[in-house]
Amino acid sequence: MREVVIRRAGPDDLGTLDAGLRALSLELGHEHRAGIGELTEAGLGEHPAFVGLLAEAGTDLVGVALLSPLFSTTRGAAGVYVSDLWIAAGWRGRRLGERLLAAARDEGAGRGLGALGGAVPAAGCCARQRRGAGLLRTARLRRDDRRDDDDSDGPGAGRAGRSAMKAFLDDRQRAHDPKHFMANGTVLPNPEQPRRVEVLKAGSEAAGCAFAAPEDLGMGPIAAIHSAEYLTFLRTIHARWRRIPDAGAEVIPNIHPDRREASYPRSAVGQAGYHQADTACPIAEGTWEAAYWSAQTALSAAAAVREGARAVYALSRPPGHHAFADLAGGFCFLNNSAIAADWLRAQGKRVAILDVDVHH
Repeated sequence: MREVVIRRAGPDDLGTLDAGLRALSLELGHEHRAGIGELTEAGLGEHPAFVGLLAEAGTDLVGVALLSPLFSTTRGAAGVYVSDLWIAAGWRGRRLGERLLAAARDEGAGRGLGALGGAVPAAGCCARQRRGAGLLRTARLRRDDRRDDDDSDGPGAGRAGRSAMKAFLDDRQRAHDPKHFMANGTVLPNPEQPRRVEVLKAGSEAAGCAFAAPEDLGMGPIAAIHSAEYLTFLRTIHARWRRIPDAGAEVIPNIHPDRREASYPRSAVGQAGYHQADTACPIAEGTWEAAYWSAQTALSAAAAVREGARAVYALSRPPGHHAFADLAGGFCFLNNSAIAADWLRAQGKRVAILDVDVHH
């Protein structure tokens, strides 16, 4: 991926800034009335009416932001207002919108101003403040917030002026599709089904969440919590299990070691008993992929919080709070909360975990 540089637009950049703003108008279906002449008149001089920011990858323009100083009676302070934000189509979903917002905040801080408001999209693509709504929403971005607020008519719009909460979900989490588990000696249908994703997503969107795909932060944060033997087991056990004559479609242990300090088992059956605490965590072909992206979803939410979001929802499925460092259990394989919390601690953040384990 090419490095993106964000800089303030100068007198020689007004044509580039105009190109980005025209692209924004085109995507939103708005009439574009501010050409280079208007930008020159309003943006240059001793008291410019706005500041333009350009995001460039090499010689390519990949994003623009337009911000202006204002005074908010709601906040009782002067600040900057982001009126226009555009990200090139090929660069959306990479948090470039958040970087432009951070640059706008820093531009305001350099002038002794806070970041009071803006029209910014939940998906980080393009937005412009609606006519007549500008000063009514100037308190929506506080000084330390770098949220992507949505002025669309999508989920969560019109909820007392609140913006959409950022949320993360990866479709590959549906790959884990367990069929059975055992409770009290009875084989039962496994309740941890892919449909849970649809139910949780629908409810979250109804409550105002705007979903984006997570980034891949790699194995490092996962390996910081779980042992190497356990991760190798999760990645490889299903293929090994299927080579056993008459083996079932899912890895479910039928023996367990009598002590964990003994030698590490070499067989697939022995390792299943060593790394699966119960019969409620069957492993099938898509389990590792789903668990991996469930953890990456939690990590992306943690990264968004680190970058300034006040609240983020990670729809992580399969769940993770019953997983040990080297044991699956209770429908869980990778401990998503522990992985995200440990990653945040490594960034110098203090973390508290509230585990609400509700069954209904």
